[in-house]
Amino acid sequence: MTEQDWLASDDPAAMLAWLTHPASEREHLCLDAPSDRKLRLFACACCRIMDDEWTKDPVDLWEETGHPLCKDPLRWAANWTSGDPETHAGQIPAATRAALLRDIFGNPWQPAKMHPNYYDYCVRRGAIEAIARTIYDSRDFAAMPILADALEEAGCSDEDILRHCRGFEPCIDETHQRGGGAYWCPQCGGTEEGTEGWMKLRGAHVRGCWVLDLLLGKE
Repeated sequence: MTEQDWLASDDPAAMLAWLTHPASEREHLCLDAPSDRKLRLFACACCRIMDDEWTKDPVDLWEETGHPLCKDPLRWAANWTSGDPETHAGQIPAATRAALLRDIFGNPWQPAKMHPNYYDYCVRRGAIEAIARTIYDSRDFAAMPILADALEEAGCSDEDILRHCRGFEPCIDETHQRGGGAYWCPQCGGTEEGTEGWMKLRGAHVRGCWVLDLLLGKE
């Protein structure tokens, strides 16, 4: 799998297989295996989308401790990516499940790091982490643009972080990525100055979102 494959993929099973199986093409990325927590949160995000009666109460607990019927987070996540009939995953479009994986794992080719020189930690860090914590605890992801504003005001210049918080992801049209705003792009909707090469997120923010995890120090 290449970076472009990952960004454009609508095949969650292939994405999870690439994340979890050692392969020579991943060696240069120095990727750790996905944490049990992130795998569990992916499965829980799928449960929330399903919104079945039987998931409404337990899913909050599952996010913290895991599915009571499946102690293997990788197997549980794999069931959701593969469309296992037991999970009814087929009722969720594959593209939606793929988007959830990108929200949780980000872009493995360009892992984000929040270096201290991005903003004044002494003055800003507590307030920014408080916003991130509130979003995480409340699941009120509508506040993500507010987090982006706070990061930017504090000196963060990482476009991937700021755009993700504001509901955008890299445009998957390679020609547009190379050619900038020279033509109308069917993927990201045009050539408006400042938005070239970016398209609206194809999925929702969920617990485990790579930006929130980065700010809160979660793995």
